Amino acid sequence: MGRVYAVLGDIHANIDALNAVLDDARAQGVTHFVCVGDVVGYNAAPAACIRAVRDELGCPCVRGNHDHYVSDPGTNLADFHPSAAQVVEWTRSQLAADDVQWLHDLPLQKPVMGFMLVHATLDKPDHWGYVFENQQAEANFSYQYTPLCFHGHTHVPIIYSNEPGGVVHYQPRDFTLELGQRLFINVGRAAARRRPARFLRGLRHGGAPDPFPPRGVRRADGDGAQPPGGAAGEVRVPPGDRALGKGVTR
Repeated sequence: MGRVYAVLGDIHANIDALNAVLDDARAQGVTHFVCVGDVVGYNAAPAACIRAVRDELGCPCVRGNHDHYVSDPGTNLADFHPSAAQVVEWTRSQLAADDVQWLHDLPLQKPVMGFMLVHATLDKPDHWGYVFENQQAEANFSYQYTPLCFHGHTHVPIIYSNEPGGVVHYQPRDFTLELGQRLFINVGRAAARRRPARFLRGLRHGGAPDPFPPRGVRRADGDGAQPPGGAAGEVRVPPGDRALGKGVTR
């Protein structure tokens, strides 16, 4: 049997949603995991999610913007929306030094078994650009040399395809990768009370069966610690709201 990968996206410190995704993925025969970043941010269990990805799964992972804000001492929180700055500071207070260092050391992009991982885009991975439209995906394809690249960041699952007539997009679905085809795939998110982000890829046939498992839930850490922003521990920005101030980010 070939390897079957589950691509985890935008966990955002939600350990219950992450566990729901892992349980469902393993039940469907997943053998390996990778992560497109934003392990922390918004929710109440950053240390537990780091342990899960780093220690329990030991899976390849790239750095997301929230991972960067928490681990980069040069991040100027004065430029952030006050609520977003509070979440960053709270998250830092919950992490040990080795957790912060692990986030800091994550690469911005990483090749894995013939496909690529990035949190935002390959053309400017450290600028944390958002891809909502076909035209925005075109710049990424200029730097994508693998048939598949998985990303997150917008929290909106979608498949962009670089075709002879230009970039087109598809809603998440099962597919077979055609020879010469290049796809830029957003796996969604695991952070909120939506369908947890998980995209299955079978290396033998290039298929992607059942991209979405049952939805996950959120909770605080067992000690009752919660980040600022409400009982659920999340400062939310609606997915459709593109007028984002710096730091009020997905």
